[in-house]
Amino acid sequence: SAEKLSRRSFILALIRLIITSLSTTATIFGGLILFLNFSQGENRLITERFTRSIEQLGNREETIRIGGIYALERIANDSPRDGWTIMEVLSSFVRGKQNTKGQDLSQLSVIRTDAQAALTAIARRKIDLENDQQYLDLSCTNLREANLSGANLNRTDLRKTKNLEIAQIKQAQNWLLAIYDPEIDQLLKAEPVPLDKN
Repeated sequence: SAEKLSRRSFILALIRLIITSLSTTATIFGGLILFLNFSQGENRLITERFTRSIEQLGNREETIRIGGIYALERIANDSPRDGWTIMEVLSSFVRGKQNTKGQDLSQLSVIRTDAQAALTAIARRKIDLENDQQYLDLSCTNLREANLSGANLNRTDLRKTKNLEIAQIKQAQNWLLAIYDPEIDQLLKAEPVPLDKN
C-alpha cells in the first residue's frame, strides 16, 4: 500500500542518512589522525633541522657556520612559533663572537663575517616580540663596521656596545625603540646626523 511504501522510503532515507553521517564522521576522524601525524612529522623535521643548524654554528669552518645561520633563519620563517627562540640563539652567537668584556678596545677589529651574517638574519626577522618583557640582546658587543641597514631595532638592547656609530644606527629601522647607553641616547636625541648618500 501507499502507506507501507512511504514508510519504507522513510526508513531507507534514514539508513542513508545514518550511513552518510557515519561516513562523514569517519572521514573527519581519519582527517584528524592524518593531520596529527603530519603535525608530529613536521615538528620532528623542524627539530632535526634546528639541531643540525645549531651543530653547524659550532663548526670550525666559517662557511659552515654561515650555512647554519641561514638555515636557522629559514626555520624561523617556516615555523613562526620557534622564531623568537632562533633570534635569541642568533643574538647569543653575535655576543659570543663579538664580546668586548675584558678586551683592549683598541684591539677590537671589524665585525666578523659570520657575526655579520647572524646580524643580517636578525635584521630581516619577521617575528614579533612575544611580550613586553622581551628584548633582543646585542649588549657588550663590538659592532665596528656592522651593517645595520634596514635592521629592525625595535626593543634591541645595544647597551655597552663598542664602535657603534650614530650613522650606523640611523640606517636601521625602529632605531628610536632600541635601548642605548645614556651618552648614545643623548646623541640620538640631538640634531639628526645627515647620512652620506653617496
